[in-house]
Amino acid sequence: MTKEELKKYLWLRRIIKQLEDRREELETEATRMTVRYSDQPKGAPYDKDRMAELVVEMVELDEKIQAKLAESYELARKIEEAIGSLPEREQYLMRARYIEGKSWGQIAADMHYSWRQTYNIHSKALRALKGIEQS
Repeated sequence: MTKEELKKYLWLRRIIKQLEDRREELETEATRMTVRYSDQPKGAPYDKDRMAELVVEMVELDEKIQAKLAESYELARKIEEAIGSLPEREQYLMRARYIEGKSWGQIAADMHYSWRQTYNIHSKALRALKGIEQS
């Protein structure tokens, strides 16, 4: 397990969140349009094309989200498996940083260590993970 793989997981989670936020925006817009159309007299013109565009974009986003989630789940499984082989202290640090996405300051405070000690533990854990991968 490399640091790049660990970082990739964090980025995947951020991308998924961004896609979900955009999906929510589109759904809100579609809901507003539906309410607006239902308040109009029968036969009143409305922008059917925009509604169709919204639906198509939401479906495409759903597909992207599902693909990213599948990738994320597989990577999370690999990370958890690798982290599980570390001593408890290193497990805590690596989960906090790469699974939970905590900042270094939060981790140092949670562990009651200085930043320097936290970085040293992190370096040790990365070396251990690299060693596990190579064996």
